[in-house]
Amino acid sequence: MRSAECGKNVASSSEIRGLTPYVDEHGVLRTYGRVDAALCMPYSARRPMKHQNVDATIAQIRTRFWVTKMRRVMKEVISSCNECKLQRTRPMPPIMGPLPEDRLEAGGWPFKYTGLDYFGPLLVTVSRHREKRWVALFTCLTTRAIHLELAHDLSTDSCIIAIRNFVCRRGPP
Repeated sequence: MRSAECGKNVASSSEIRGLTPYVDEHGVLRTYGRVDAALCMPYSARRPMKHQNVDATIAQIRTRFWVTKMRRVMKEVISSCNECKLQRTRPMPPIMGPLPEDRLEAGGWPFKYTGLDYFGPLLVTVSRHREKRWVALFTCLTTRAIHLELAHDLSTDSCIIAIRNFVCRRGPP
């Protein structure tokens, strides 16, 4: 095995000499075969094991072989595999900063603290032709309620009209 890892020829007295062993890019000892040259076959058909959990790997191996103390060996192999470690990792959630006091006020009315955003364009039909329209999205920063206003374009005048419509309906923020 050390000879195969170094890329040297295996000793003639070795039992695996006739199998022409080599170490692949993942550090697994493999043997050359005709299936490796069949590039028309997907990789999953040529190398069906991939990086599975302990039970799935044992079940796959036991369909063809019986190995003693396999569970202990497989746990050691899988726990030392770098690719398996990367697949098992969970991303750490970011540490959130404290919310502003405005967003935590419970006694206020809805939309007392408001955010404004636009989305679109939306294609609408106006007298047999299509025009672009945008939507002004007002969000209450305390309750997360939303209010939508239609905006004809992205101009300042259109934004002021949307804000005036919002204030008439919900009151000043």
